[in-house]
Amino acid sequence: MKISVADANILIDLIELSLDQDFFELPFEIWTTKSVMLELHDSQQNILVDYMDKFALNIDDSPINEDLKFSRSLTIADQSVLCFAYNKKALLLTGDKPVRKWCANHNIEVHGILWVLDQLIENNLIHESKGARKLSYLMSINNRLPEDQCLIRLKKWKS
Repeated sequence: MKISVADANILIDLIELSLDQDFFELPFEIWTTKSVMLELHDSQQNILVDYMDKFALNIDDSPINEDLKFSRSLTIADQSVLCFAYNKKALLLTGDKPVRKWCANHNIEVHGILWVLDQLIENNLIHESKGARKLSYLMSINNRLPEDQCLIRLKKWKS
């Protein structure tokens, strides 16, 4: 089973879209870090604690690897997921550009929320029509998404 580590922005989007339950049914061993959990609001943490109790979400609390070089633009939470992904050869789920850039420079597989939606559909956890509705809503609240990639998916999922 592939190990994946989720950054805060992915978890926040999934909770906002009410797709957290579907996400934790994907065929991945899903992790995040204590630092990421601390970035979340109490209500978001409470939702995720239920998945921890069901052993669907694992929390890493390892110290930051001092041998890895990080730019100042990377927060402690960013560094924590990068260390985890680097050390475990895990897939990193994030929408954060500096994190994605670091991954590219260190040969870490990285994907964002659009890929997660693709996986939910490919694994028959949600129907394409639901994916289209959720993506349309996400586009209305998140202006950082790549519009061209969103429109490609919307066209495919609505047909």
